[in-house]
Amino acid sequence: MGSTWVYYYSPFNSAEYGEKLHFDLFRNLTRQTVYDVFLIARCSIGLSIDKYYGGFGEIVGGPVKLPVMDADKTVAFTLKQNSKLNADSAHIQFAVLYTTGDNRRMVRVFNYTLSATNVVSIVYDSVDMDAVIGLETRIHVSDIQKLSVNSARDELCKTCTKVLSYYRKTVSGSSELTQLVLPEAMKFYPLLLLSLMKTPAYTRMENARLDAKVANLIQLSELSLSYFLMRLYPKVYSVKHIIDPANSDGRFIVNTENGIESSAIHKPPNLPCSSNSIASSDACIIANSDFIYLYLTRDVSENVLEEVFGKRSVSELVSEEGIPALETEGNRKVRNVIENLRKERAGAYQQVKIVLSTSAQAGIVLKELLVEDGRDRQNEFSYIQFLPHLHRTIVKHL
Repeated sequence: MGSTWVYYYSPFNSAEYGEKLHFDLFRNLTRQTVYDVFLIARCSIGLSIDKYYGGFGEIVGGPVKLPVMDADKTVAFTLKQNSKLNADSAHIQFAVLYTTGDNRRMVRVFNYTLSATNVVSIVYDSVDMDAVIGLETRIHVSDIQKLSVNSARDELCKTCTKVLSYYRKTVSGSSELTQLVLPEAMKFYPLLLLSLMKTPAYTRMENARLDAKVANLIQLSELSLSYFLMRLYPKVYSVKHIIDPANSDGRFIVNTENGIESSAIHKPPNLPCSSNSIASSDACIIANSDFIYLYLTRDVSENVLEEVFGKRSVSELVSEEGIPALETEGNRKVRNVIENLRKERAGAYQQVKIVLSTSAQAGIVLKELLVEDGRDRQNEFSYIQFLPHLHRTIVKHL
């Protein structure tokens, strides 16, 4: 497989998914696509390329040959150290040879120089957690096809336990065993791991549709990091905080030297992806890689309704699809935040949907998006429950 992709709309109806289908199809037909692709990575003495991972599965050693590839796909590879490095740095080159749509044969080369060290604490302090969880997902995706869901989830936990227990042994051995000690660069590792285990691909069969699992499995194997991270851990913002005149959230950043507005905005603070965050705010923006939800509680304030929607009551929003363009400051700031989210998710269109807490859709949306909450009927840990479970596992591994 080279450039496959699955769009999942369930249950499909044009009123709910028509706008997203339109823009997904537009992206599919207009994104940059190349053909007869040849990918290969090389590295300096002491290292070797171990495996490549992507929508094509797993390839040992390489090179990778694909009939077609597009701008929304990614390829990952792992390195293996064979002998002692000859210097304080290592060099990696990644080359892609391809044919463009107008039949030109081209090559693109990426060169990297990486620092080398034998100090374990420096390695842990230098971790790129986004890249780690993205790579780990691709490595373990094949487990789901070979193992039961429970076994595949166990493999994820085993990898996490190995990484964190080794840190405990070599770096933070003096800490009390009653404490869960995480490297600063990896403090979100347990949270992202738990979020990954709550995706449809890792959900037990009795709690997920087969077509949802297959679609998610394909997406996890090749999606870009920007898509992947918002899929794992949605962003949650308080609308009340955004529209507060005392806050700069949603306003364009002004250059202090010339007083000209830039295209960047002041971002609102991220709230934990939990029901407690929703309960403490009468209106929230919850954004994942596919949708931007405006979630409104039954107690949403009149100020929010008038500033953002130009309405006086929640009942007037029942037929609303998206957010109107008004001249109020609060409306402009909220729309700026939404457009900034779409820029960060380059390559896919996020449809805006209004969800009322009293609607039937609310429970489904929150269950899927609030990954820090537990799921009692599915025996899923909440984040607060998962941390002590992980801690006990690490202590047993020491």
